[in-house]
Amino acid sequence: MNLPEPSAPAAQTTPAEAAVNELVRQAWRLRRTDAPRAHRLGREALEQADAAGYPDGQLRALWALATCALDAADYAAAEGFARRAQRLARSLGLLDVQAAVGVTLGICETRKGNFGAAMALHEASLAQFRALGARSGEAQALMYIGGVYIDLTRNAKARGVLEEALAIFRAEAHLEGQMQALLMLAIATTALGENGLAYRHNREALGLAEGLGDPLTQARLLTNLGGTYNNSGDSDKALTCYLQALALSERLFNPHLRAMLLNNVAELYLHAGETARAARYADEALGLAEVNGYVRTQGEALEMLGQIAQGAGDLERAATRFREAFRTAEAANDPFGQASALSFLAELEHRRGDHAAARRLFGESVEVAQRTDNHEVEVQARLGLGQLLAALKEERAARTEL
Repeated sequence: MNLPEPSAPAAQTTPAEAAVNELVRQAWRLRRTDAPRAHRLGREALEQADAAGYPDGQLRALWALATCALDAADYAAAEGFARRAQRLARSLGLLDVQAAVGVTLGICETRKGNFGAAMALHEASLAQFRALGARSGEAQALMYIGGVYIDLTRNAKARGVLEEALAIFRAEAHLEGQMQALLMLAIATTALGENGLAYRHNREALGLAEGLGDPLTQARLLTNLGGTYNNSGDSDKALTCYLQALALSERLFNPHLRAMLLNNVAELYLHAGETARAARYADEALGLAEVNGYVRTQGEALEMLGQIAQGAGDLERAATRFREAFRTAEAANDPFGQASALSFLAELEHRRGDHAAARRLFGESVEVAQRTDNHEVEVQARLGLGQLLAALKEERAARTEL
């Protein structure tokens, strides 16, 4: 996550305080290349700051620990560290830190699917940063507001907010901020079908990530780039990108990213007809998502396993998986996932011959899909409904002739 490094203390008055500050510096430097070691160093810094009664060191250690936890997709730990940092920042009257912690807490709420709470936190931080004249902080708050819009599949709105954030980061010569804003713009423009623009955003951000020595963001960008290639119909290049990102994820200690990549690879193998491979990747993704509470990723894996079961003729198992996918998408406040699961259930009922259920489910899928600006599922549901109605019309005509 693109959060600011804990600021250097104004003065170091004791050897104990200097030791704490050095541990925080090392933890921050290692957070994206050796997450377990960074976490240990942050813990050690916090313990020493607690023992020394050094509140500035406590705050900096908590901030580093919260950011390490975010980078490792341990959102519960990140929230715990951030809330303690928030209390300490309030007691010290540090308005800029309070605003930054608000962004961290907003990210945690997003990952829990609480998009309204996340947006409120980010907007409050945005107002604080603007009041302080903190331009980079303002851009970060805008960027994560854009991220919430992406999760709500309001990608056109996300693009506008992210472009504003990127312009500020460019004016501030903030390279890491530019990299992260470009990453998120690539996600939004890919979802909007603007593949050429998404490709350019990905490539620019990838160059920045390589220059900054940031393998975690490189893996995320390779994931984005794979999605852009997949949208353009180049599944071979997409698979290459996903597998490169997957290899990077093995040493990044980020199970969320790994689970998403496993789903992406499974989807490509599923569409290529390699169902055994697809099932292995989807099963692993499902296991990681269930253990770590990644509800949206869990729903995507369930949907793929439902398609595999349906292809194998196991309609009961397929129906169970699709219903589970719908429930997890509902829990994650994910209308796109809900609409997709309903569409698959409708196709299944059509195949079973329950035309009334199929018609109802297709209609529900269209209704839910209209709450997003990604119309792919809506088009599929409308097409499925049209095919169903055409089939029913042919059946009625055949019965009339008899």
